[in-house]
Amino acid sequence: LGLACCLQAARGVPNWNTIVGDGSNGVIDGFGVASGMNVAKVNSPNSMVLRESENQLFFTEQTGAVVRRINLNNYNVSTIAGSNGAGAQADGPLRDARFSSNLGQMDWEDAAKTVLLLCDENNFNIRRLDLVNNNVTTILGSRTGLSDFVDGVGIITRFTRPRSLVVDSTNGFMYIADSQVVRRSRIGDWNISTFVGKDQNEATTKDGFLRNVEFGGTIDTIELVGDYLYVAITSQLHGRIVRIDLSNGNTTSVISTENADQFYRDGTSLEARIAPVFDMAYDDTRNDLYLAETDSRSIRKLDLNNLNVSTVAGGQNCGPLYTTCTEGFSDGIARAALYSNVESLVYDSQRLHLYSGEDNSSSNVGNRIRVGYLPTNSLAPTSLSPATASPTSCSPTTFHPTSVS
Repeated sequence: LGLACCLQAARGVPNWNTIVGDGSNGVIDGFGVASGMNVAKVNSPNSMVLRESENQLFFTEQTGAVVRRINLNNYNVSTIAGSNGAGAQADGPLRDARFSSNLGQMDWEDAAKTVLLLCDENNFNIRRLDLVNNNVTTILGSRTGLSDFVDGVGIITRFTRPRSLVVDSTNGFMYIADSQVVRRSRIGDWNISTFVGKDQNEATTKDGFLRNVEFGGTIDTIELVGDYLYVAITSQLHGRIVRIDLSNGNTTSVISTENADQFYRDGTSLEARIAPVFDMAYDDTRNDLYLAETDSRSIRKLDLNNLNVSTVAGGQNCGPLYTTCTEGFSDGIARAALYSNVESLVYDSQRLHLYSGEDNSSSNVGNRIRVGYLPTNSLAPTSLSPATASPTSCSPTTFHPTSVS
């Protein structure tokens, strides 16, 4: 198996391995399975961010109402904010704070990665977690669980479904996906305004500019790529992806499948069919956008160089309807890896790792965090057998070839 991993890695094919979780449901701190001690448990990991300087991964738990951290040097998991199952609304010190039992996605406010901004979906607000000063505050939206659609400053603002957010640190903005619109606030003054999207109840789709755009469905996640914001929408049970030019608000469809007769197919952006996408991760090494598809049990890839869609993990036995896709668990190479409900993704450009989080599933194969090592096409053995041009052994940690015949 080690040699097989090595050969695949040298050709640019990902290998997937579980680091935390074993399918059982729980919020238990301790060392993950990758450490050799299967103690830590997770409960529907829903959003992930990295602090690369310390090799740490932070994640929310959708039903656990907590924010947790993995030390990727030893796979030790610890809870840093909230309390397991104590869904509520309370600001204060990190562990005393309370969140709803449906946490959305998060991003770093600052370049130093000491402050997290978090969508608290069922509390209809945005929370700010200061990891240095050990404090949680509500900066946007209701502190008493009120839902509405109101632009404004701070806690006067109202949300209907704050599911996803990203921070544009270059220009000082935060973008928030709220049901069927994208809203925007400058970091620090917390003055929210609706940026793109007509209103919250549009059933039709229309590209265009700013408030004339009709998304035609619920926005599940957004991802910042340079000067563009990619938006994933669930429309008529299909997945759909559009791109917003942040310089002028011009919105264009990238993958538009809402009227298609199929739900799952690789190919060009015109040919491809995707299930609803619950998270995206940008790979700046290759200019790829990875897509987490819960219903197709897969991780897909949108190549932004040529707009081609391919499957990089899972998605086995998917026919035209993604309901036929195989749900299960197995680590392995590329599509040989089986997945359940893929909910979250994050890419580490320093180490060429893609991390994925899986929701709880009816067959008890989810509740895991996995990592895929994604070597670039330029990675190759340092020396080769003249006869076979193949490596003969691998590093067990990185799957890089280490020696040849």
